Amino acid sequence: MKLKNILIGAAVGTIGMVLVGLKWYDIFPSKKINFQPYKGHSFIYKNYQSHMKNIGDNFNDIFKSMEAAGHSKDSFLFIGVYFDNPELLDDKSKFRYAIGIKVDDTKAQQIFPSLENQGFLIKKLPDSVSLNTHYKYRSYCSFLLAPIFWKRIGKKYKSLKLPIDKKLAAIETYDIKNNGKIELDLISGENSNEYQFSSFAE
Repeated sequence: MKLKNILIGAAVGTIGMVLVGLKWYDIFPSKKINFQPYKGHSFIYKNYQSHMKNIGDNFNDIFKSMEAAGHSKDSFLFIGVYFDNPELLDDKSKFRYAIGIKVDDTKAQQIFPSLENQGFLIKKLPDSVSLNTHYKYRSYCSFLLAPIFWKRIGKKYKSLKLPIDKKLAAIETYDIKNNGKIELDLISGENSNEYQFSSFAE
């Protein structure tokens, strides 16, 4: 009986630790997913096509390129724009995405000349509407949780019986320094086609 009580106590303790961990990483499914305006901005970026597991390495490529151009990565808001649903790709290495910085138009014109020499491109993204949610950034592991939240957004989108005959760009905004969060936007309003700008063929 004593051993049984010890095992029960250990199980309860483990469950408690798991629940605390889930709450700490903001993973409980109580997060609201709502449509909201997505404000347009300039995007200075590089295009990539690779397996999702390489995204982290390509972020490092972006950081190094910015530093080579004389810009500190701590001064900018980084985003990833994802053009494909990796779950629907037969060849996972064909996943298309862009990584870069989100800036206003004035700032973009000031810094783009120095970044162009490092292989960056620039695009003005228009105002649109997105299906949005966000969660807290706690550690590097927070980046690994994004697919869970994207699945929730996808489920919500399908439940609204909205048209799915067009590709929808997904944007992750890493607002870590200022607000300690990762924001997810599925661009689904007018002008959403202008968010499909990968240089790689489908």
